[in-house]
Amino acid sequence: MTAGPCAGTANAASLDGFYGVNVQQVFNGSPASWTPQLAAMSNGGLQLARIDARWADIEPGPPSGGSHSYDWSQYDAMVQAMAQQGLRWYPIVAYSTSWAGVIPGDSDSVVAPAHVGDFAAFAAALARRYGRGGTFWAAH
Repeated sequence: MTAGPCAGTANAASLDGFYGVNVQQVFNGSPASWTPQLAAMSNGGLQLARIDARWADIEPGPPSGGSHSYDWSQYDAMVQAMAQQGLRWYPIVAYSTSWAGVIPGDSDSVVAPAHVGDFAAFAAALARRYGRGGTFWAAH
């Protein structure tokens, strides 16, 4: 009997940063369940972990006096859990907030034209925090 085309070791040589998976559902469970699931993914040869960077989770309220206020705590925990297992976060920056969407109250709608600048400010803040050399990495 011969092995099929999927035979080989899980950690076979691969292109760096090429293999990944959507991990949205992992983070719906308790934090105690994250590590074994993420470790299994990493041990299986995965390198990227795709999960939304939801603006509504990070900036639930509108800017006050032109100042944005971001709460990174939820994403800091997820990014740290992924990094500890050698998985690189591949964020999807999309969606709106309940206060900035074309459909008021619907954070899954597209961003209203009047709030495109707010969305750009969020995306820039996300990159400054989690991008290469970002403030999250400097602190951790």
